[in-house]
Amino acid sequence: MPDGRSWPDPGWRVASAGVAARDGAPAVNDSVRIASDWGVDLSTHRARRLDRDLVDAADLVVTMETGHLADVLRLVPSALPRSFAWLELARLATSMRVDDATWDDEDVADATSRLHVATRALHHARPLTPGAEGPEDVADPIGRPSTAFDAMADTLVRAAEQFAPLLVGAEGPSPD
Repeated sequence: MPDGRSWPDPGWRVASAGVAARDGAPAVNDSVRIASDWGVDLSTHRARRLDRDLVDAADLVVTMETGHLADVLRLVPSALPRSFAWLELARLATSMRVDDATWDDEDVADATSRLHVATRALHHARPLTPGAEGPEDVADPIGRPSTAFDAMADTLVRAAEQFAPLLVGAEGPSPD
């Protein structure tokens, strides 16, 4: 890990797809490098375009940009309660206490159940939480220098540290 920390593993299956992805394209070198720093091997990763089946199968959909979120909702409008832009997810989670998810009323014995309860709580927080002061988009580093990829990774990690306690019941990355 870049800073000697690792994320808890809730045992979820994570999938990736892009709204403008070129099916079969490999991950760009800088993405492979950064993922490797976090213990993730993207060397065999191949891009795929987002489709209705992927959205329907997802318990949580997280996009890098609000425009991508709009694309998801055009494909599957009913996905709104479980779809968020990455920085929106962080903003909403920051506005809540972990207790706000009402764990006592639900069976959260496993990580997937906890994810469902937390996702519902985040969705219900949308109209109660002040909007962002600016765009909630993670800057796309494609075609930019390696430093842009590093900045993107820092943005993703800082935001994930905001929503990890709610989604997985942990305080984000922990020391190895």
